[in-house]
Amino acid sequence: MTVNEMLVALQTRVEDPSEDIFNSVIKLEALNDAQSRVINLVQLGSLTEITKVQSPCSGNPYRMSSLSPAYYGSGGSIVLVKYTLSDVYSTHIGLGGVKSLEARYLSPTAEAPYFYIWDASLSLFTGLSADDIKVFYISEPTTLMAGGSCSLSESLQEIIVLIAEGICWAISDQPSRAENAFKIAYSEIKSINSKGV
Repeated sequence: MTVNEMLVALQTRVEDPSEDIFNSVIKLEALNDAQSRVINLVQLGSLTEITKVQSPCSGNPYRMSSLSPAYYGSGGSIVLVKYTLSDVYSTHIGLGGVKSLEARYLSPTAEAPYFYIWDASLSLFTGLSADDIKVFYISEPTTLMAGGSCSLSESLQEIIVLIAEGICWAISDQPSRAENAFKIAYSEIKSINSKGV
């Protein structure tokens, strides 16, 4: 779906064909806000259209600033780390898990490496070379502009329009209609996430 088609769908949903209440600027802002919300709410595996690969990577810690352009949403932008020569995937651990790596049974090995993210850096726990990794990450989505296109899948575009509808209803002080649109959108997101894509 093009951004113009998304604007028309939103215009229909908010029952404003002559744009008396919501002009195209407001609707575009709502669509871009909704796109950010969707990216932060769906599982990373559902964002294949904006997943990029950086390889080869070097350094430990690896500075994520070289992942360009990366999207730093609430869940971070790293989807996975793969050691290319050994075909092993690294497990992401939170900062609380770093201390537990001192336990003998959790010690990282070449067969079971770990990584964590701190201060915009990816730190590796393994005996493998950091030059040997591919970093899969979520890139910055395209800003939605009239005449442009949306870089997310068709199913996510529909959810973006639903959330944008909720945003518009909230702006126009119609909370029950906003709540209804948000409920439907979040129900769709829950359904997508439950599939474990």
